[in-house]
Amino acid sequence: MTENTDLPAVSDKQRARIVAQPGLEVPLLPRQARAATPRPQGRPLRVDPCRTPSTTTAARTLTLPLSEVFGPTWQGEGPYAGRRCGFVRLGECNLTCEWCDTPYTWDRARHDVTAECPPTAVADIATAVTNLDVDVMVLSGGEPLLHAKRTPACALGVLLDCTPFVSWHVETNGTIPPPDWLVERVQHFTASPKVGTRDPEHRRLNPRALTAWRELCDQGAAAFKFVCRDEADLASVHSLCARMKIDAAHVWIMPEGRSAQAVLDAQRDLAPRIRDHGYNLTTRLHVLTYDDRRGV
Repeated sequence: MTENTDLPAVSDKQRARIVAQPGLEVPLLPRQARAATPRPQGRPLRVDPCRTPSTTTAARTLTLPLSEVFGPTWQGEGPYAGRRCGFVRLGECNLTCEWCDTPYTWDRARHDVTAECPPTAVADIATAVTNLDVDVMVLSGGEPLLHAKRTPACALGVLLDCTPFVSWHVETNGTIPPPDWLVERVQHFTASPKVGTRDPEHRRLNPRALTAWRELCDQGAAAFKFVCRDEADLASVHSLCARMKIDAAHVWIMPEGRSAQAVLDAQRDLAPRIRDHGYNLTTRLHVLTYDDRRGV
C-alpha cells in the first residue's frame, strides 16, 4: 500500500499552541502522520489513545478552546505542590479577577482570546498529554468547569476517557458544582473561590457550589485554595469559612504575586495570621522559580 503523503499542512501557530518536554515537538498532525512523529525519549507514542471506536470518533470531532499543554513540570500550588505533572490550560472564564495571571484565556478587551485559545480537537490534546509521559495531569484555565456539561459525552468527558493512563487534577474557581460523572473521573479538585475582587459577590461566591466543594473536601477528594493579597482578604476568607462551615484543615492560603519577591513579601506578611487561623499555607513554586513565564 502506498503511503498517503497528501496531508494538510500544520501552521507554525498551531505547532506553538502545544508545548511539550524540552527538545520534543508535538505538532497537531493528522492521524495518518502521527505514527511517524519522532519520539526520542520516554514511552512510545500512542497514535490513538482513545479507548473505544465511538470515543475515537468523538475525539476527532469535538473540540476544546486550548491555551496550552505543557510539562513535564511540577504542581506549584496547594496540597500537591511539588508533584511532577503536566498541565492542560483551557480558555474561557466566568469571572474577571483584576490580578488574574492568565488573562489571555478570557479577557477579550486586552487579548485576542480566539487566537490564544483556538478550538482544538480532543484527539490532538490527548496525543499531547500522552507525549508528556507524566502520571498526573492538571486541568486548569480559565475556568475548566465551563466545559463540563451534564453528560460525559461532551468534549471534556471524551478527553478524560481518552487519557485513562493519567490521574487528573482539576483547578476551578469554585462557582460551578461538578457533575457526578466528572467527580468519578477526577482524582483531586482544588476549588479557589475569589474574595475581594471586582466581580460582585453573587457571581464569585455560589453557596450551592461551595456546599458541593465542601462535601468533596470532607470525602478527601478536594481542597479549598484562597488567593490573599492582604489581611482584609484573609479576614474575608475566615468569614466565608465560618459561614459555609468549611473546615480549616481543608483550606490553603496562597499569597498573590506575579514575581518571586511579591510572593515572598506577601507570604511573610500573612504567615502569622494564617497560622493563627489554623489554615494551611501554600506558596507559588512556579513564580518563585520562573517569575511570570508561561508554559513552565
